[in-house]
Amino acid sequence: MNDMNSIRLIALDIDGTLLGEDQRFSSGNRKAVERAIGKGVEVVPATGRAFSALPQEFSGPDAIRGVRYSITSNGAALSEIETGELIYSKCISAEGLESVRPLLEDTEIACEIFHNGVAYVSRADYDEFSESGLPEGYIRYYLNTRVPVPRLEVFIREWQREIESINLIFADPRKRVKVREELKSNALVYTMSSLPFNLEIGAPGMNKGETLSYLCSVLNIRRDETLACGDNDNDIEMIKFAGIGVAMGQGTEGAKAAADFVTLSNDEDGVAHAIEKFVLRRDGM
Repeated sequence: MNDMNSIRLIALDIDGTLLGEDQRFSSGNRKAVERAIGKGVEVVPATGRAFSALPQEFSGPDAIRGVRYSITSNGAALSEIETGELIYSKCISAEGLESVRPLLEDTEIACEIFHNGVAYVSRADYDEFSESGLPEGYIRYYLNTRVPVPRLEVFIREWQREIESINLIFADPRKRVKVREELKSNALVYTMSSLPFNLEIGAPGMNKGETLSYLCSVLNIRRDETLACGDNDNDIEMIKFAGIGVAMGQGTEGAKAAADFVTLSNDEDGVAHAIEKFVLRRDGM
């Protein structure tokens, strides 16, 4: 574990980490993030969300000042927040896309395509999603952030070399387990998960840790000068990369096993607790 006094960059997952189970960004977490930025620390949201779905704390009129970069689509994209300029991307190959095409056309699976910072879905899936039986908070998030297109298969063909990631949503958990097992042997794509009902597909080597490493090289920040917080298996590479890797108290066993420290849960301001412990403590915390 690194010396807490040398942290220059904090990478933070959003859902299940910065946000509570009610999908709110608490005042305690916000204050800790703002204090860290005030001390010259880079704070970088690192999420499975598309760029357009960043919460208002990073993209709206009341956004936290001083947050310059975002890692989105599970590491497939690194962007400058103010301008939306794409700095780095790693898209799925046409061959990888073709290898999972049967899943994209399966009517029992809701499919999302992340392209150029936006999540696109079929109009049919969008119109029926309210009846999916998934948690109400996720349904609201989906309906507020997804862009429906008439025929998703046409969209995929048009942009097949520029797809950042794919999110598959399963109503049947048994089918999800089966598909995940099948995808393990597919070397053309990388599979991860951040929710109990989804599978996320990206290019091999695409993960938050790799993109965080790239950003550190751009900013001339050493690995041991970073702290990362996450709660799920799609955060593991980022947690392992960081000089101080932090898992949330309610996080998965995989995330906790990868971490140097397990903080409080997302409903207990676990992010603020970690920042105070490892970054702000030098100021008398």
